Amino acid sequence: MVSRGCSNLDLEILDVSQITLSIEDIRRVAEMEIHPEVRRWDMYAETERAPSQDLQASIKGFKEFFEKARKDENQLCLLAKLDGNVVGWLGIHRLDKPKRHVGDVGITVHPDYQRRGIGTELLKAGISLARKRGFKRLEIVTLAENKAMRRAAEKAGFHLEGIRRKAINFHGKLRDEALYAILL
Repeated sequence: MVSRGCSNLDLEILDVSQITLSIEDIRRVAEMEIHPEVRRWDMYAETERAPSQDLQASIKGFKEFFEKARKDENQLCLLAKLDGNVVGWLGIHRLDKPKRHVGDVGITVHPDYQRRGIGTELLKAGISLARKRGFKRLEIVTLAENKAMRRAAEKAGFHLEGIRRKAINFHGKLRDEALYAILL
């Protein structure tokens, strides 16, 4: 368990592999992921990787995901809690050979708690945990127009490696994506 102060907030950042999640924690993650403002930026919202928009199905899917992630050395998950409530989460997935040293980072902060530094704190904690678990490089791929994600990545020490022009078909439009990385 990691506790950090964040913009005058008492933020707890918890390693999912070290705790048992309550059904309420899982519900908060599911609600966050199906929130329209979160889905607006989710590059996978229109794919089979997206959580179901049905809350009960999403809860079931996240329950299974977190149970598997607790035991999977290739998956790191952190939860951000404020006043006992989940307000964000981060996942790092270790890529397959020949890139087993690389982790793909995904992060979500509930829209009601954005712009408070929570995403940056989650990223910093994720970097620390990934380093301890033997990762050598972390990558974030985001829509180039997602200024909030890009700002959080930069504050946490990630560097822009490039913009891939028209790389994502997002809601029927070709959009640019930004690749950020940090070496550990």
